[in-house]
Amino acid sequence: MIDIKHLSKLSRIGIDEREEENYAKNIEKILSFVGVISQGTLEANKPERALNDNTLRDDVPTSSDTQILRDAFPGQEKDFLVSKKIL
Repeated sequence: MIDIKHLSKLSRIGIDEREEENYAKNIEKILSFVGVISQGTLEANKPERALNDNTLRDDVPTSSDTQILRDAFPGQEKDFLVSKKIL
């Protein structure tokens, strides 16, 4: 059995005797569930399809008007757009 009073002191929570019984039951259930999970293997959970499969759309480049973006910047040096210093 788990010492609930010791756990409550470690976690700095105050519980009465009624709550102590409730916590003891819940902690036992949690620990048994963790035991079941720890016995499982990851191989049983293989994905059904490839993770890099793009099912939404083909990645096709589209043309865009970059002049609108360039005009929004305060300046341009060579091939770079210059912005105000942001701190």
